[in-house]
Amino acid sequence: MCKCMKLSEMGIGEHDRRPSRAIPLVACDICGQKGAQPIFEENGHSLVRCNHCGHFFVIPLPTEMTSGFALDGQSPPAIHKKNELSRLRIFDEYVRMVKRYISGGRWLDIGCGCGTLLATAKSNGFDAVGTEVDKRRLDYCQAASLPVIGEEITSKIFKAESFDVISLINVFSHLRCPSVTFEAITRILKSGGVILIATSECGKTAYKNEVTSWGIPGHLHFAGPKTFKMLAVRFSLNVFYVKRELSQKVILCEKLAYDSERPLIQGLKFIFRRFPRLTEFAPRIICLKRGYRHPRQEVVVILQKVCRQKAGLELIRGQ
Repeated sequence: MCKCMKLSEMGIGEHDRRPSRAIPLVACDICGQKGAQPIFEENGHSLVRCNHCGHFFVIPLPTEMTSGFALDGQSPPAIHKKNELSRLRIFDEYVRMVKRYISGGRWLDIGCGCGTLLATAKSNGFDAVGTEVDKRRLDYCQAASLPVIGEEITSKIFKAESFDVISLINVFSHLRCPSVTFEAITRILKSGGVILIATSECGKTAYKNEVTSWGIPGHLHFAGPKTFKMLAVRFSLNVFYVKRELSQKVILCEKLAYDSERPLIQGLKFIFRRFPRLTEFAPRIICLKRGYRHPRQEVVVILQKVCRQKAGLELIRGQ
């Protein structure tokens, strides 16, 4: 039988945000230690925070998972492609970030969706390929003659040290076992190559009402402040935080970008265009008003595989 700890045994008071049921003693995939603090429930699953490394993960894992990814509520390819095209500026920014470390070479985009980042990387001189486990998106990419395969990198389909860049854009949270994926990534990444990750990161806790939905159990892992540093140590990587934004800011910008004829939305767009600095201040005010002392952030992280010939680069703290 699975050993469990009651909330009272963990020194946690019961209140409306935390699960009332006992939490199984499940080992954290990042640090391997057992023992976690329950945060809240969504769709019959619990989000918990590792007591040892602060990583956030979901228990129990979905039993219907047939791959190393959780696929939940995937939008049709045509809609997803439209969303990707609306983010072209962001994809261009990702490529510029990578070029600070790698000027060219082979690029693998894991969970490439409809292939927009592949095309962006290719237009910037990279030899880009992708993997996609969602069949509809895979069919879309292959119909467009994009070099995308429907295999997972854990299946060892790629040769060792065969890529200069590997990206996971909004993919990390869907991984069943990040450590298994990172083991496969570091095997096929060249020495000095980089891993580009865009994902959500929580602070010392998480707030259920901070976003409309956390997408659980489609999303299984949310990085804590130490998650990527722990992975960097474990897999001989250097870690660089190149961008941080409050999730509330991202939500606000998405709403302002929404095409709507409603007078209220049009009025808000006019105000924020007139006073652009409000996009910086408004999210902070929201967090203060709602009591988010440790708000969720959207981060872009680059991890560089340590070169055998020279020492690692110094740590750059997030902006």
